[in-house]
Amino acid sequence: MNSMLLSLFIGVILIVRLLPLSRPSNIIVNVIAGILFLLLGISEVHVKGWKAMLIAGAGTLFVIFAFIPKLTVGASYIAITIILSLIIIVAAILSDFDGFKKSLNKK
Repeated sequence: MNSMLLSLFIGVILIVRLLPLSRPSNIIVNVIAGILFLLLGISEVHVKGWKAMLIAGAGTLFVIFAFIPKLTVGASYIAITIILSLIIIVAAILSDFDGFKKSLNKK
């Protein structure tokens, strides 16, 4: 599976998953998602460029914000998750749309 499609899928899951969970489970989910976004972004940076770096940067922010106590519960947690997930979703869609345009131009 393409790394950008996987990033899109994980971003959508994070938005859908915004249930009131405990602080430790929010930290675990954010760290795992952040590491996945970081690895997926870095793996595609030579092909996708700045869009992959944007996904990797958002993954880094997920990990950083997971260890700030005020940002792991409540409205701030929901807002940060939605904003970072939307950034990742938009970057993944843009990168896949560019690939679709390039494939149309080859024909």
